[in-house]
Order: sequence, then structure tokens, then C-alpha cells
Amino acid sequence: MNKLFSKIVSALTAATMTLFVSSGSLQTFVNEIEAHAAETDVILGDVNDDDRVDVFDLCLMKQELVEPGTTSISKVAADVNADGVVDVKDVIEVQEFLLCKRDHFSANQTSAIADVLNTVDTFDYSIATPNEATETSLTVEIAKEIDKAANPVAVYELLYNNVDTEFYFGSRKGAIGTYDQHGGNDIDQASLLIASLRRLGYEADYISGLVKLTPEQAMSITGSSDEQVALDILKMQAPTDIKSINPEYDVQNHMTAITIEHTWVKAVLPAKYVNDVGADELVEVQIDTSFKDKQRVSTSGVLTRITGSDSRDMVEDVINSGRTIDIYKAIEAANRNPIQSGDELLDEFSQLKSFSTIPIFDYEIVSNTIEGDDYLTGRRDQIQISIEGGKSVVLNSVDLYGKRLVVEYGFDSDYELYQEILLSVPETIFDIKQSDTKSGIKVQPYIKLNGEIIGSGGSVEIGSEQKMKIAVYTSGTIQELKTTNMLSGSMYAINIDTQNVASGDICSSIQDISLDMENLGFKEAYKDGVLGKYLSLIGRIYMANSDMSKKMYAEQYGIHTERYLSVCVTSFNLDIIPNLIGQLEVQNSGSIGLDVKSDSFSAISLKNIQDDVDKFYLNVGIQGSYLEGDVLEAVTGIESISTMKALDVARQQGIEIVSISNTNDNYQSLLDTLKKNGIPEYSLGEITEKVEAGYEVVTPIKNIHLNSWTGIGYIIANENGYSFMLSNGTNGGETTDTVTNLKNLVESIVFWAFVAALVFSVISFCSAAWAFVPIIAGEKALTFGAIASLAWSTYAVSSAADGLGDVIEGTVTTKTKARVTVTTLGKTLWKLIWKVVNG
Repeated sequence: MNKLFSKIVSALTAATMTLFVSSGSLQTFVNEIEAHAAETDVILGDVNDDDRVDVFDLCLMKQELVEPGTTSISKVAADVNADGVVDVKDVIEVQEFLLCKRDHFSANQTSAIADVLNTVDTFDYSIATPNEATETSLTVEIAKEIDKAANPVAVYELLYNNVDTEFYFGSRKGAIGTYDQHGGNDIDQASLLIASLRRLGYEADYISGLVKLTPEQAMSITGSSDEQVALDILKMQAPTDIKSINPEYDVQNHMTAITIEHTWVKAVLPAKYVNDVGADELVEVQIDTSFKDKQRVSTSGVLTRITGSDSRDMVEDVINSGRTIDIYKAIEAANRNPIQSGDELLDEFSQLKSFSTIPIFDYEIVSNTIEGDDYLTGRRDQIQISIEGGKSVVLNSVDLYGKRLVVEYGFDSDYELYQEILLSVPETIFDIKQSDTKSGIKVQPYIKLNGEIIGSGGSVEIGSEQKMKIAVYTSGTIQELKTTNMLSGSMYAINIDTQNVASGDICSSIQDISLDMENLGFKEAYKDGVLGKYLSLIGRIYMANSDMSKKMYAEQYGIHTERYLSVCVTSFNLDIIPNLIGQLEVQNSGSIGLDVKSDSFSAISLKNIQDDVDKFYLNVGIQGSYLEGDVLEAVTGIESISTMKALDVARQQGIEIVSISNTNDNYQSLLDTLKKNGIPEYSLGEITEKVEAGYEVVTPIKNIHLNSWTGIGYIIANENGYSFMLSNGTNGGETTDTVTNLKNLVESIVFWAFVAALVFSVISFCSAAWAFVPIIAGEKALTFGAIASLAWSTYAVSSAADGLGDVIEGTVTTKTKARVTVTTLGKTLWKLIWKVVNG
């Protein structure tokens, strides 16, 4: 059983990590599953060895417990929780399985999670080029692919065909992020090409200048059919005071050219790779992979062709009806449908290009060029973090890619002094008493990058509030993000999204997760090296799913979208509460939260329809809000709240939802009603401020109650977009009950992360157009990913809210019937995996 699952996991993970995989057939995969059923020695729960788990097995297990030795049951099959003994815990699991209260046994889950970890651990994400700058560094895994290509022509072809051209501004991802995400702008693609050529031992560097494009070239590069749309895409994130993009027109006002600042590569290569004369003589050449025909491939269209329209209809029907158990029928139907061959799909959805030599950069250069990376100064995306009482820390986004950025509280620098002068001091922040605080013992927030302290805030008393400010430099401008009000003693992970969260980034985070949490107490696990990794991975899972949702809606509405550097903060909000005599005490518990500080992106309609852009923004916001709660719920198992969830709960509890705008005659009375109903002070203040400033706010008129959570969720809307807020000041989600047992979080986060990596790999490969097809056509284990992604596309584009009226009237959720969230996807995929594992 574990061998087969390991083989499947290996195929899935390999597909997310590499560009090319060996071909196979779906029927072969099905045959392997059927053969596995025949060769498996033990089916968990099947204690009488009749090839099924039923009530007879349960009766025999109960009899063995009451009268040991009176049955001949298989002890291996009976030990369904793999703890080495057959006891009442095993009987309970079998009983729950038969009552459909569980989909798998603990032994399955433990084994499967171990297989995921073992497989992911085979990949090496360490830096293979330690002497290179961050922008031109490569991981060992990427270096392996470059080494396989072996020569400059093969490397050029690999990158040209695999990396989609994007149109954000500046150096953001570096070579590693560009490769992992299968996309990058001109600078980041130049970084990857430079890094790859240097890996092979050749000289390569940046070169930049003004380049003139014809309108036809601009339309081809942007994948648009309108020259004005092409110009808008090229300009969409270009700061006019830094990057020059100028159209030229004739006397009839027809566009004749576009002059654009561009970055490409200067390299010194053997002539045989450039002019095919067979000479080893070195020549200096200028080359580029970013100016190329852009293909726009429909993700849902590709998935439909892969699984077949009948299977698609079945999946849609299953999800609409809520009969998740029937997903088995969908996968079986997909298994029976002959999949198109890889060649047929390639012919239909993409155009691979082959090169015998590297094409020379032959666009018209209209200005003097600049060589070297000094040009990148002022063009690097950055994040600035400052905590009250401390100095600011500034980091380039390329330096953060694939790394963990955590704020962790510890004792301040005076702690050692107190150890010398006091008879006793607290060993950890959990041991701090009121008397320690009166003695002057304080805590301090430390900013850590992969465990190393790179900055700090001021010293404060445990349980006091401290402000953290985050600013982002992206697209040539500084964005001051909303202040985070930190509770001293809590832990915060800062996560960035550079365009898409790559499956490789998630899998490297899975590697980083420590299973030691299983054997640690709360205090021991509450540290950056354990809990901090967990919080960081939650942020990556959320952003990956948010990116998937955005892509689906962009396809639905015909939108080209580019992300700005975005940030979310995940936190463990420690419980620090008064005891019976009013003294603050640190508890071994807290809540997990997710606060989206910046989810900014620009959007342009490929059809020049502004209404489609508005609908795109609203639907992405709605789906993102649901995800903020649903991701937390999936990885913690605790019911969680978000703005849209709060609005749903308000409807269920019969609480009126209103729209407040200063254009309404009664807006002041509505604000007064909120105040009378005890709406939290922070949200009441923000709602009042926004309404007075001309914004529209959608909110329940009084607090909702969900488990131990009380407050409201509200939407702030203006012409520039939507903010989905909770009454604690976060744009995100939060668990509605406390977390007390950290070790229970480990297996959930590993699985959900793997699901996110798998499903996102399907979407991201589709972004690169051609690369998606051989992956899916090659490894049929990715049928899981295809079905899950198909499920997403069936639903994610169906909410189609036309305006805030849909939200107020509650028609958004009735249209979707059942929202597609990470939870829905995960449960579906989980069932499929157990079906394969159990034959």
C-alpha cells in the first residue's frame, strides 16, 4: 500500500518540481491501482480477510476485546490507528468508518503523511551558486535542469518555452522565483537567463535601453488583439517617472510605434551557438527570452479536454448536489475516458518552439544602453518593517523568496542582568508573573529571517499592545500598509506574494515543517523554529489559493491582471488574561489569525469593457474573503470567521445587513444604530470615517456570535476596489475557538499544503501554456490535480456577483450553492487519495 502511494506522491511532486516528465497513459495508472488491490496483503479494518470492511469485522473486533483469544482476527488489520495494540480506540475508528463519520483510518493518514514528507524531502532547495548575487542565484534543483540542458541553445529553448512573460515593474522574483513560477517580466527573465548561462560557465550580464516596437509586435507580446489594450498592458504597472513607455502616432492619429524601456542580456558565447558555423570562437551577443508571442490558454478549457466533457458534467453535478461520496464516480469516469495524447494536446493548446541557434535580439534600439546590475538600483521591490521602539528593516523581495520571516517575542537585553540580581526569574515568557513585570522584566519583539535576528522593536511589558508598520515599495511607489496592532508575546509570520505562490515554494515549506511538534509541549513548540514555520506555511497556502481564484475569474471576465508585491500576516494570538485576583497570566492557548495587509493587483479588460473589470475585482474580493476563513478552518480543524462568513452568519441569525453611504438621507441614523448596538469601537470608528469620506460600507447592524467570537464583518467599497474587514481591524480571518494543542496541527498542515502545491501546479503550468500539457498528459497520477482544479473552475467562476446588492441580499451564496474553497478541494482530493491507498 505504501509503495503505491509513495509512487503516486512521487509522480505528483515530480510534476510540480520539474519541467519535463516521462509519458504514460491513464489506463496504465488504473491498471496499477487494480493490481495493487490484488497484491495488498492487508486491508485495514478487514479483520476477517474477506476483502471488505463491514459490520462483521466490527463485531469480531468487539468480541476479541471482551473475550481475548476467542477469535482469529488479523491483529495487523485490526490495529487501524497503528499504535501497536488492538483496543477500544481501534474499534471506535472502525465504527465511525462504517457510519461514514470518517473517510480513512489513522494508520492510513500517518503513513500517507510520512510518504508525502519523504518524497518532498528528496528535493534540494539549497543554493547551488553561493558566490552569485541573490537575483542570479539558482537552487540545486534548478541547477540540475540547467546542467541537463548542457549548452546555451538548449538552455535558451528551455526558458523561452517555459517562462510566461509578465508585465509588472522592476526586479521582484529573481532567477529562482521566475523559474519556480514559470513567469517573470523582462528583468526577472534576464536574471534567470544570466544565472543559467553563468552556471554553464559563460559570461552574461544585464543590458537595458529604449526599444521601439511596432503595434503588431506589442499586440503579439501582450497576447491582445487591440493596440490600445496592448499599450495599456505594457504601461499598467510602469511608474511614469522611472520607466519610459511612449506611443507614437501619425497625422491621422494612428499608432505607429511604442518606445519602451526594456532589459535583456549581453553574453559571450561560442559562435556555433549563435550563427551555426561550428566555430568555438567566442562572440559577444545580445539575447532575450521575454519578447515573444504570448499565448492565452483557458485553464478550464484544458481541464475539460483532459478529463472529458462527461466527467466535467459529473464533477459539476457532484459538487452542486453536495454528494462528495460520488466523487469516486467522477474519478472512475475520468479513468475510463481515453485521454488525448500529449502530441494532440500540444497541437491544440500551444506552440513549442525549437531553436538550432540562439536568435539575436533584433528589436530597434533607440537610445544608449546601460550595462550591468547598477541599473537595478531603485527598481527592486522591497518590504520595510518597523516595530514601535525599534529601527526599520528593509529587505528586497528577491532576498525573501522561499524564506521564513517571523516576529517572535523573547526577553529583552536586560534579562541577563535580572538573572544576576534577582533570586529567581521566569524561564520563558509563559512563566512571567505580575511580580516579574513589577520588577522590570520585559519582553521584546525580534524580527527573524530563517531563524536569524535581523531587527527588533522596543521593550514592553508582556500583554501590552505594540504597533508594527509594514511598507511595500513596488511599481516604483511606496505603499504604507495598515498598521498591525500586536499583542506582545504573540507570534507573527510575514508572507509575501510576488505574483503566484509556486508549488516549489510550498513544498520547500513542507520540508521546513518539524514533526517534532508531535513530541513537544505547548511551550516547547511555541517558537519560531516550530510554530513560526507553521504560520508561514498557512500564509503560503492562503496566497496560493487566492492566486488560483484570481486566475479563474480573470479567464471568466477576459481580464489581464498583474499583481503588485503583496503581503499577508499570519499570527498566533496568545491568550494573556487576568486571573482571579486580576493579575495578567500567559496561557498555553490562543487563536490563529490571518490578516491580508495588501492584496493589490491591476486589471485590464482585453475587450476594453470596464464593467468586466469591476465584476472581476468584486468577485475576487468575495472569494478571497471566504478563503481567509476557510483556509484557517482547513489547517486547524476549528471553525473560523472572515468577512463573508460573518455576513453569512448574520443572515442565518436574522441580523439585517445594510449599505451605508453619505449619499443616503438616513446614513447618520444608521451609524447611530451601530453605536447603540455595541459595534466594536475600532470598526465603528473606521466605518464612520469611511462613510464620511464618501465610501460605501456594507455591514450587519449588530454583532454576530460564533463560538467564542463576537463582532462584525464589513465591506468598504469605493471606485478603486473593496476591503473586507473584521471588527478587530484585520482584513482576513480568525479561528473562533482557542487552540490549545499545537501537535494536532502538524498532519493537517502537511496535507493541506501538499494539496495546495498539487492543485496550484496544474494552474501555474497552464499559465506557461505549453508546459502544462505534457505534465498532465505524462503522469496520470495528476488526474487528482485535474479533477480538483476542474472542481475549482466549475465553482470559482460561478458566483458572478454583479454588485454589492448581491452581497446585501444574500444572492452571492445562493448562486454558488456551495462555495469552492480549499476545504472543498481538500476533502475531495483526500477521499481520492485514500481510495487509491486502499485499492
